[in-house]
Amino acid sequence: MVGAEQSKQAARIRFGSGVAAEFQRCASLSNMSTFLYSIFAILAIGAIGAQWAYSRLLEIEFEDFHDQWIADGRPVAVFGGKESRKEATFIGSASAASDCLQQWLFTTPPWIPSSKEAALWHKRLRIFGAIMLSGLIILIGVVVWRITL
Repeated sequence: MVGAEQSKQAARIRFGSGVAAEFQRCASLSNMSTFLYSIFAILAIGAIGAQWAYSRLLEIEFEDFHDQWIADGRPVAVFGGKESRKEATFIGSASAASDCLQQWLFTTPPWIPSSKEAALWHKRLRIFGAIMLSGLIILIGVVVWRITL
């Protein structure tokens, strides 16, 4: 019992008292690893979900708006896309896929409002992208915070 009291006393001396001190004490390395694993899980969910939604959007564009798919540079999907890969080119399609992803995260292509399914998948793409971005911002904040301690 004496050892536990001495540990608590040492923690109080090291971190001080108050809300900020309690937060710092809780953010010790043992608790930090659990927190970081949670952040990485959020990043993974966001990344996989965004790629899944984006792949589905590309397939909808390929199937229902083929002329627009060709105009976009024949982008290919990460998940699925067996039919679209037959018409794709190696370097051009990868570059087009990257360009489309960046554009579609922030703007709505003109063909999406005409399809309810495409509008739903576009909304999911943005939601998962926001989840991934928020996880990344939190991770950067935690890393900067730990460096400054």
